[in-house]
Parts: sequence; C-alpha cells; structure tokens
Amino acid sequence: MEVSYHGGMFKVSTLLALALLQGFLLFQIEKKEFLTVAFLDVGQGDAIYIQAPNGNDMLIDGGGSEGVLRSLSKVMAPSDRNIDVVFATHPDQDHIGGLVSVLDRYTVSNFFDPGVVNNTLVYRELAKRVAEKTNYVVARKGMKIFLQENVVAEILFPDRKIEGDTNNASIVLKISYGTTDILLTGDAGKGVERHLLKQNIESEILKAGHHGSKTSSDPLFLSAVSPEYAIISAGKENRYGHPSREVLDALASVGAKIFQTSEEGTIVFVSDGNSFVRK
Repeated sequence: MEVSYHGGMFKVSTLLALALLQGFLLFQIEKKEFLTVAFLDVGQGDAIYIQAPNGNDMLIDGGGSEGVLRSLSKVMAPSDRNIDVVFATHPDQDHIGGLVSVLDRYTVSNFFDPGVVNNTLVYRELAKRVAEKTNYVVARKGMKIFLQENVVAEILFPDRKIEGDTNNASIVLKISYGTTDILLTGDAGKGVERHLLKQNIESEILKAGHHGSKTSSDPLFLSAVSPEYAIISAGKENRYGHPSREVLDALASVGAKIFQTSEEGTIVFVSDGNSFVRK
C-alpha cells in the first residue's frame, strides 16, 4: 500500500508539474510583444497599417477612396479613434484619396508627405484637413519616427524636393523591430531604387513598388533587399495590368514568396522581433 500510495502521489505531482509548466509556457507566449503590419485591401491603391507592441500606430497611404475606413475597422479596435502617424507617400489619387476620410474619422497626431503639391481636388481637400487637424511635417531622408524604443520608421528617401513625376517623389520607409525589417517604397521607380542601393535596404518584407508595375522592381534593387515576402497591392483585373509578369518573375528569382491583395484581401503579418509570421 505504501508503494502504491507514493506511486500515486508521484503521478499526481508529475501531472501537476506538467500542467504548471504548460501554463507558464502559454503565459510566456502570450507575454511576447508583437508588431503587426497589415497590407490593407483597398483595390487599386496602397494602404499599410502598422501597430507597435505598445499600441502606437501609423498608416502609410490611404488608397483611393473612403473604403480604407472599412479595411481599417478590421485591424483596429472599434474604440480606437487615434492614429499617431500618417504618411502620404506621394500625392496621387490611389494613395491619398482615402486619407481625407481618415482625417475626418480619426485624430491624427502627425502627418508626413514629401512636400510635393498636386493641383487636384482630392489633394486640395486633404491639404485643408491637414492644416486644420494635425501636425504637418515634410519628410526627408534621415528622419526617424519611434513608435516605441525598439520600433523605428526611418525615412530613406526623398533627400530633397523632387520635381516632375510624382511617383519618384515617393517617401521610402524602412520599419524595423528587433532584427526584422519592412521596406515600403510607394510608387518609386527604378531610378530611385538604384539610388537606394547606397543604403542598407535588406528587409524581410518588401511592398513591391508601384503595385507591381514594370517601372519598379529593378533586379539589382530586389537582390539588395533580398525579401522573404513580397506584397503587391493592386486591384483585381485592374486596367493597368498590374502586376506585370516581368515583376512576378523578378521577385520569384530572388526567392520571395509573393502575396497579392487582389487575390487574398488584407494581408497581415506579425513579428516578435526575430521573424515574421503570416497571421
């Protein structure tokens, strides 16, 4: 009986220890701090939402219409009516069209753009909202925005006022958390991409330039970025033929796994500071 008793106690103790260990491991997993990046489904356009582990957030572009609000509502808490930073990479309709509604719906603390004027109705409406509702900053290379101590968005381009093609005035951002990086290039063309080769642009996630147009995604640039994942934000059966087969082949040639919002809707990744995982 004594042997049986102690054996039973040993089994109970072992099970209890395993249960406690399992609970501890689950607690540790839940304790992990994740950065979230969501490539929003806004049709033919760009909109990327990023939230740091502490809750501070940023929105890069807003698509072409107020439909961005619907996509944002799926990745932000219903009670959250604040966005810390908004970037308009350049003043084209498919990037800024939805930002008027964003500024009407949310309190935006800071607004960055490349300082390029566009004489369109949507640009004028957006400029009016920015002047009335938020702190305005002209984006330039070297600026860093800290969402928290170890989450930084660094502006890699432009380094000056860009004249001519608004696409090539696009703000280029590298967002870093721990050892993980995201590179966002707006609609910047191959000339800008080659200019960026002077900097450290290696990143696990690349938002392919100009919706997968062959005007972007220079092979040397893609090789330098060496992305694990490439995201193409474009509308289904859009009239521009985005993405081009040339770009899809170029991305595949550097080993990138390609995701398209036109096929999958909003695409969400999370990072623990060491690697990205599709959510």
